[in-house]
Amino acid sequence: MKKTVIAIFALFAILCGLIVLIFLLQGGREEEPLPEALGDLPTVFELAAPVGSIVIEQAGKEPFELEKLSRDGEVSGTLSGRESLPVDYAKCAAVLQAAVKLPYIKAVVAEAQDYSPYGLEPPIARVSISSESNESVTLIIGDIAPDGTGRYLRREDSSEILLVPVYALDNYLLSEYDYLSHTLTPPAGTPLYFERMTLSGGGRDEEVVIIASDQEGYFEVAAPVSHPLDPTGGFAAVSGVFSMGSGNIARIDITDEDLIDFGLDNPWASVEVESGISGNFTVVATEPDRDGHVFLYREGVPVLYTAEAQELDWLAVSWRELISDTACAPPVEALSALRVSCGELLLSASLYGGEKDLTVALNGGALGDEARDNFIRFYETLTAASFLEEAEDFQQNREPWLEARYILSKGEERTVRVYKGLEGFRDYIKVDEGRVFLLSKSYTSKLETALENILEGAIVPSYIAI
Repeated sequence: MKKTVIAIFALFAILCGLIVLIFLLQGGREEEPLPEALGDLPTVFELAAPVGSIVIEQAGKEPFELEKLSRDGEVSGTLSGRESLPVDYAKCAAVLQAAVKLPYIKAVVAEAQDYSPYGLEPPIARVSISSESNESVTLIIGDIAPDGTGRYLRREDSSEILLVPVYALDNYLLSEYDYLSHTLTPPAGTPLYFERMTLSGGGRDEEVVIIASDQEGYFEVAAPVSHPLDPTGGFAAVSGVFSMGSGNIARIDITDEDLIDFGLDNPWASVEVESGISGNFTVVATEPDRDGHVFLYREGVPVLYTAEAQELDWLAVSWRELISDTACAPPVEALSALRVSCGELLLSASLYGGEKDLTVALNGGALGDEARDNFIRFYETLTAASFLEEAEDFQQNREPWLEARYILSKGEERTVRVYKGLEGFRDYIKVDEGRVFLLSKSYTSKLETALENILEGAIVPSYIAI
């Protein structure tokens, strides 16, 4: 009896398992599996001719039209009626791809009677696509499916509801502002080049002018001082003027009255660039607010942008931060002559040849290889003078303690003058007729020793900054 009861229970458990298995298999057949490869998806439509225009109408917003999306095989694009507004070509390329061929995952309902459960009545968006050969299709876009596998969509000329990959419709749901470029200025080019850059505005005490140097890839500050641009921080601030990005677009169709309202008719900061490669442009900015935000406007482009002030190095950078700390250091191979006087110590050198075959004549006598290398170590010490802060207590009409004249092979001359300060205080240095800066006394002590050594024929030690 006991064995019979156990057998009955075992048979009952087996039957239950079979019922569950059949139910699962039937349920699996009710839902079609998603294709493994998105490239194998069927298409909602596919245009044979290039796209001519796309009209996007989103719920609660005015419709806008993208046109001229391709030109000579290149992705381009404009907003219809607002051709002066710069567009984001990357976003145009993405929406163009979806407008040529749109895939779908599966059909959800063959002939729907009620579109509202799918967010299709009223729709999230309505998109009309026209080709250059007058083909057209209108898409009705609805909600994302509850399981997140796609978004509902139907063609206006069909009652069939399709499930489309979410990514394929994302660009149709961008706003008109989203299609505008957030980059105010052109790229810099490689290498960076421009003829002239002027930093001005109400937030500056002095206008700063940067110009291209005769040496390719180098720049110098021409006003309010004349000095080479710092190759690190200064270069970074200047290069940041190109491909200048913004955080958001605040307003479009800006008028002169708008500029007055925002104070951009008399801007707090301005950068004007003259470049035969990137083109000429001017960008103006408001003073940063308490949260560090600024409004930006590029002249000729009716768009008002916002940005973080800390992302714009040029905005408040001073001329002192732009210039190199090195007082004067032309490459030795660029010299034709060097004259140094320090009291009774006089050095006169003539230089010939390039970097590899440099010949040096010191005080009338040609130097051999060892003596030439010794001269180069002296020259490295001479050109290691580094600016400290600008001197405020310097008395004019003083005689220099040391004067160095650099005569360049191109005929240009630079003169550096070093003045002794009071005992225990900093010394002073001035390049040409520029401003006077403080100079480390430990440096001037090393320079004096190096000058004495080179004139006496003694070894000049390699310069090590402290």
